[in-house]
Amino acid sequence: MKKSGKKSATTKRQIARRRVWPRWTRPAAWLVLVAFVVGGAGGSAWWSWQSGAVDAAISSMASAYRLLNRAAGLVVDEVLVDGRQETSRAVMLTALGVKRGDLVLEFDFTAARHRLEEIGWIASARVERHLPDTIRVSIVERVPVAIWQRKGDFVLVDASGA
Repeated sequence: MKKSGKKSATTKRQIARRRVWPRWTRPAAWLVLVAFVVGGAGGSAWWSWQSGAVDAAISSMASAYRLLNRAAGLVVDEVLVDGRQETSRAVMLTALGVKRGDLVLEFDFTAARHRLEEIGWIASARVERHLPDTIRVSIVERVPVAIWQRKGDFVLVDASGA
């Protein structure tokens, strides 16, 4: 028996027939799915924010952070000051804004340095954090070279005119 070179009718139909893709693989289905997921996530985030759950979580984490720092011993125990002659101790501690028992890692030493340099006697200051429990302050005080009298008030003047 000889086979003919023609293809049978069923194979032609199978070749010409388009493959039907499942509904979930169509682009419209993906767009609906993405819109549903994004909308759900956005709605959940908005609800969490409005209900106060986000604020509660943040305050809970901050409280745990402080508790762990205290347990690790990262609290201010000593404030060491070098170079103080004329500036009073109370004024220095007020300007530093730190007291025993505060967290060392929450101490803003840049702001403390700026506050110290606003004191009249202090020409420059350096504030450092020495872990685990020490704040070290080094100051350079102004050296008065003259007394200025103006309308009955006396003011000390240093070499730079300040």
